[in-house]
Amino acid sequence: MRAFLLFQLRTIRSKYWLLPSLMAILAMVLAVVLIVLDAHIGADWLEGLSGLHANQPAGARAVLSTIAGSMITVAGVTFSITILALATSASSFGPRLITNFMQDRGNQLTLGTFIATFTYCLMVLRTVRSADEGGTNFVPQVAVLVGVLFALASLGVLIYFIHHIPESIHITTVVANLGREFADKVDEVYPRMIGDPAPKGEAKLRRALERGFSRQVFPKAAGYVQYVDGDGLMAYAHHANLWIELVARPGDFVTPRCVLARVTALKDVESAVFDRVRDAVVVGRDRSPTADILYLVERLVEVAARALSPGTNDVYSALNAIDWIGNGLVAMASRSLPDAARQDADGESRILTRPVRYSEMVEAGIGALRPYAARDPNAARRLMEALARVAQHTAEPGRLAALEREATNLQRAALEHLSQPADREPIEDALRVCLGHCRVDPN
Repeated sequence: MRAFLLFQLRTIRSKYWLLPSLMAILAMVLAVVLIVLDAHIGADWLEGLSGLHANQPAGARAVLSTIAGSMITVAGVTFSITILALATSASSFGPRLITNFMQDRGNQLTLGTFIATFTYCLMVLRTVRSADEGGTNFVPQVAVLVGVLFALASLGVLIYFIHHIPESIHITTVVANLGREFADKVDEVYPRMIGDPAPKGEAKLRRALERGFSRQVFPKAAGYVQYVDGDGLMAYAHHANLWIELVARPGDFVTPRCVLARVTALKDVESAVFDRVRDAVVVGRDRSPTADILYLVERLVEVAARALSPGTNDVYSALNAIDWIGNGLVAMASRSLPDAARQDADGESRILTRPVRYSEMVEAGIGALRPYAARDPNAARRLMEALARVAQHTAEPGRLAALEREATNLQRAALEHLSQPADREPIEDALRVCLGHCRVDPN
């Protein structure tokens, strides 16, 4: 339950309903506060303000009804426009990008403003009372004035929304947002991970996993691993004196017959231990960018692959996506990758993980795009240039070897599809530059 709640807190910003709901609740609270204030101060304060006069019940009702009716109408129109934009983007860029549009604060703020104004006017409207309805006239003057100001603010938000929607579905904006999210996730994840690193503890931890009573933990349902509560798992392993090997990592698809983790203890493992370890891993129906960094780069690859498909044939969008893939790999090139063995606060190696290696990231970003880019000379050259740029920012031999391997494979694939010397020469020139940064003799 702890892991599930933590995951929901980390992903709550992607909920399209959250901000509009909060704004509607705040509008209701503000309406109640201003109505109480109006009942306390009355309408005499308007006499000292030129240009303002007290509203009569019929006039106040007309104003509030007009605002409320127009706001709910505009909210429906903007929601329809948003759905249309989502459908267009899903067909053009891929259905997995819908989450990014759901997370867009501009769309959430627009819908929230119209819903909040509508809710506010309804709350105020119900308190307007005339003398023939029993009692005395009551018109919440401050509340009505604020309602008019909300209507003017909503008009400004509508103008913003009309500008924001075409800008948000522009391919340059979409790819740039994906690229920045990828680079930001690199900064967040590396080298941070579960517990503290244990650089020399992997062999010791593997011996510990083999010497005690070991049991396998299976998930309750099939799905993708979305999140792992590393802090909670480390604290429990320390408290119960356990050694845990996490077989699955975020992004892996598991079934009830797949091993999620292996738990080892000095005595036989009870069923309650299985439940605690299982509950630390959130399994859902789809992949989540919260902890799955490979998913982020794969979304950029999806955009580039769709752009290079014969049905789309939008090479410049693919070049844009390739540039942002290279930017993320450059950000990762200077990062220290986490150790597989993780230790607790006492220095005891407790958890063995499967961190994403640099070679896997290069394969996911460059290797997966190679079959599509190799058929187009512009895309192949840009992909080779991206490899050279990444190699220029790293000096670690293992990473350079991975980049060299991908550059060589890309060259071979491109030469198989490109027959014109004019198409081949730029790619071979870019290869020599890349291998030069990799400190490899191209001959």
